[in-house]
Amino acid sequence: MNQDEILNKKIGNIENEKLAEGKVTVVGVSIEPVVKKDTKVKIGDKVVFICKHPDREEPLKISKVKYVKGENIASSGIWYNEDKDGNIVKKSALADIMRFYRKEALSEFEGTEVQTKLDGEYLSIKAY
Repeated sequence: MNQDEILNKKIGNIENEKLAEGKVTVVGVSIEPVVKKDTKVKIGDKVVFICKHPDREEPLKISKVKYVKGENIASSGIWYNEDKDGNIVKKSALADIMRFYRKEALSEFEGTEVQTKLDGEYLSIKAY
């Protein structure tokens, strides 16, 4: 499809497939850079869980989590940050996921079932 065809596309009537929350199997984990759309400047790295959903043929990427923060349930991107010793920051959403699922390293998630929760229209990993 060339650029002129793309620029002349109209709004369709078909809604995106909405996947049900429930258990998914992690088939891989990756770290992906996040860049600011307008400046293309890298703002950080996100952890992306590549998951097999029972209602979908191809794997889906999940990079958000719902977890307990203080007295509330919070929603956050799964940002990858290291402390001064080069370990995952202790009080981070990523560390909370790892503690909840009893994993010492991200590589241990492969083959693990995790629970998902709807966060708006998208699935997040549930860690509470």
